[in-house]
Amino acid sequence: MKTVWSLAAIVCLAGSAWAQSESRDTAIERIAFGSCLHQDKPQPIWDAVAAVDPQVFLMIGDAVYADTTDPEELRRFYSQVDQNPAWKKLREDCRVLMTWDDHDYGLNDGGAEHPNREGAQAAFLDFAGEPADSPRRARAGVYASAVLGPPGKRVQIIMLDTRYHRSPLQRVTVGSNTTVLPTVDPQATMLGEAQWSWLEKQLRVEAELRLVVSSIQVLNDAHPFEKWANIEHERRRLYRLLRDAKTSHVLILSGDQHLSEISRVDGVLDYPLYDFTSSGLNNAREWELFPNPHAAGNRYFENHFGLIEIDWEDGGPRLRLSAINETGERVIDHSIAGNELEINNDSPTELHP
Repeated sequence: MKTVWSLAAIVCLAGSAWAQSESRDTAIERIAFGSCLHQDKPQPIWDAVAAVDPQVFLMIGDAVYADTTDPEELRRFYSQVDQNPAWKKLREDCRVLMTWDDHDYGLNDGGAEHPNREGAQAAFLDFAGEPADSPRRARAGVYASAVLGPPGKRVQIIMLDTRYHRSPLQRVTVGSNTTVLPTVDPQATMLGEAQWSWLEKQLRVEAELRLVVSSIQVLNDAHPFEKWANIEHERRRLYRLLRDAKTSHVLILSGDQHLSEISRVDGVLDYPLYDFTSSGLNNAREWELFPNPHAAGNRYFENHFGLIEIDWEDGGPRLRLSAINETGERVIDHSIAGNELEINNDSPTELHP
């Protein structure tokens, strides 16, 4: 399961795993990802991950369930994950890139109101293996980007931070049920201005495929939990930014919801926008079922990880999106043709705002 990296990539990994550098010799064809890993539960999913031999693994949130604002407690939970031999092996054998969600941020459904977010960031970046001179150490928030692969087959991975700057949300609890209410504050933000500016620049970086990672769902707006639609003007801002960048082949990855599903929306970009959710490495569970009006296929409610397979030879990048369970079974399997995510300037679409 060893991946051969170019000298440029090795230098990059010797510094920050997120340094914006390219592996110029190796095309990326297999990217695994997942979220929601409980440190106190068994983790058989890593055997299934190893079986697909990923070149990159994206941990996209809730790498632990800590729910503490004490950085030293966070470090104790992270150390439990680090002691798992299969997790250690994965980090040795492929490139592992991370962002956080609320439970490894330390505050359930939390945002900028976290009383010690600086300490939480330092603990997370220690867990992620970021060196002292990493740009992530100098910025407020853990957002980061990397470009992997040679020219013509470049994959840009953009991991957003939907916690550090996000405005507080209003929550209503009745019995054991909690509903997150949409905000009516026009000044509320999901990313904060510094991260928005950074994202705009990232979308101008040359790449043939862009994976935009959000710890919470972007497209599914029908459930009462955390989602981009809770700050709808920020979701529209994201849509406009993607559209104005005039970039083809954008795919959103998300987690948080303890299930796997693929959502699709037409009319936001000049081509279909997909949001592939993988949530439940070892902590999936079936919630009360809320319909997803944007569902593209079935859902899966048991432990799993997500896999993106990239075919660069068939008019690419042609994508195969799969959710794979603990026994290695593909429980969701969806293909996207190489030309499906291309901008068609000859046939402009009437787009939503």
